[in-house]
Amino acid sequence: MPQTRATFAPSPAPANRKTQWRSAALGLAALALAAAGCVQAGLHVDTQDRQPIQIPSLLSRLDDDPAVTNAAEWNARRAPLLRAAFQNRIYGWLPADDGARVTTRRQIATGAYPDARSIEEVTVRLDGAGAPVLFRAVIFLPQSNTATNAPVIIAPNFCGNEAALGFSDSALDHGAWLPSRCRTLANRTITRFIHGQNIIRPPFERLLRAGYAVVTFYPGEIVPDEPMLAAEAIARLPGQDRGPTMGAVGAWAWSISRAVDIVAADARFDHSHVAVFGHSRFGKAALLAAALDERITAVIANQSGRLGAAPSARNVGESLNELSRRFPHWFPIVAQSARENAPNLDQEALLALIAPRAILLGGASLDRWSDPVGSYEGAAATNDVYRLFGGHGLTQSSIETPDYSADIAFFMRPGRHGIRDLDWTAAIAFLDAHRNGTRYAQARP
Repeated sequence: MPQTRATFAPSPAPANRKTQWRSAALGLAALALAAAGCVQAGLHVDTQDRQPIQIPSLLSRLDDDPAVTNAAEWNARRAPLLRAAFQNRIYGWLPADDGARVTTRRQIATGAYPDARSIEEVTVRLDGAGAPVLFRAVIFLPQSNTATNAPVIIAPNFCGNEAALGFSDSALDHGAWLPSRCRTLANRTITRFIHGQNIIRPPFERLLRAGYAVVTFYPGEIVPDEPMLAAEAIARLPGQDRGPTMGAVGAWAWSISRAVDIVAADARFDHSHVAVFGHSRFGKAALLAAALDERITAVIANQSGRLGAAPSARNVGESLNELSRRFPHWFPIVAQSARENAPNLDQEALLALIAPRAILLGGASLDRWSDPVGSYEGAAATNDVYRLFGGHGLTQSSIETPDYSADIAFFMRPGRHGIRDLDWTAAIAFLDAHRNGTRYAQARP
């Protein structure tokens, strides 16, 4: 079911535990009924709902740029043209890559995570116009990679680092703005019930056992997910005088690249295996970050929806009008005019900018809102670009049969919008396949 936009309000007066949990139970029942209503309203995905995307090949002539015939021409001409067009017409111009500096490190006790060699919180400083911007990231290193550098997954979190770690550490609470769904234990419990057990906490222990380092941070510490606060925060970021000021999605993509700066400067990480996992709004940001930052070697975009992986040309799920109305701060232009401003620019071109690197797209059977079928169709439209680089793109025979070793894989699971255990099962299978070069059976996980 689509989320409503949270608006900032002062924290409520303290309540006793019995009152909090009574409110949580009532809220849980109401949300469960609402979720059931969404299913009954026809949100089930029809995987046969094909609407062929009526756009030219991504290699054909684009405005004044002639047709592309090889990878060198794509890299030299077409890719820069598309990157500029996406920023100028949809996401806004991201700041220059000035890099990020770690200014402090603090070790966190590893008792809650026995498979962690170390857990540390770092403070990251971003310099530019105006006052420097600070945010904090938490770095997990696995026990299994004590002798070698570890492949890493960058996973932005939705409710702050303290909630993501799952244990109380007052030093992790930095007083950043939080949406209402994150402000109390009761609200976070409801959020997990509706949107999955991993919506707030990535499965760090499972990822560590699989041999992956993890970097998590809260993008809302840089730009809050609230219209007025987002505008104020974006205005403080560097480089906002180049063209259309970026929206929150662009700012979150920029923050992902600043997390990549941390990884790139640290010899404990395997820089040839730098993955980003983003869900929903952060899935949009992850795709944009990977399209602009070639240091990202793999991207997992889970249910990223419109102006993520789903083409705007399709009339299924969330419309650009609805996206703009509900989240006016996410993009610098009026979203419903995106197709008018860029009639030859759709999301398959954003996916193509990631070639030849690996992409996993995720969908859910009760999440028609994010248009997984459109995302699958858009992914298939990138195959010509992947072939320029000697790859194949999306090769699986249907939307339900993922081939995790392919350049692009698509995963569908049962259930609603959110992050659940199966989403991370698919992500680990995909990353293992590209890390180890092994092939996985084409079967539903």
